[in-house]
Amino acid sequence: RRSVAAGLADRPASQVARVIAQARARTDVRDLAGWVVAALRDLPDESPPESPPTRVSSSPILFHPGLSGRERQIWLNRFRAADPADRQAILDRFFTEFGHVPAS
Repeated sequence: RRSVAAGLADRPASQVARVIAQARARTDVRDLAGWVVAALRDLPDESPPESPPTRVSSSPILFHPGLSGRERQIWLNRFRAADPADRQAILDRFFTEFGHVPAS
C-alpha cells in the first residue's frame, strides 16, 4: 500500500534489509510483507531527533538604552510572537535598525 510505504520511507535502507533478512530466516513467517511492516513499525526510528532551535534572548531589546518605551514594547511583542526559529531574524533586524549595545 502506498500509505504504508510513505509512512516507512524515512527508514534507513540498512534497517529495512536487516528486518527482511530476519523474516526470511524464520520458518514461521507466512506473510513476508506483513511481518516486515509490523516489525518496522515496532522498531524505534533511527533518525536523529531534531534539535530545538538555539534559544535567543530578548535581553538586547529589553535593555537597549536607545529605545523609547513604545519602541521597546513593539519590538518585544514582535520577538515574543515569533516562532522560536524566527526570533534570531527579528533580533538581527533589530540590530540593523538600532545597533548592538556593548555588554557592561
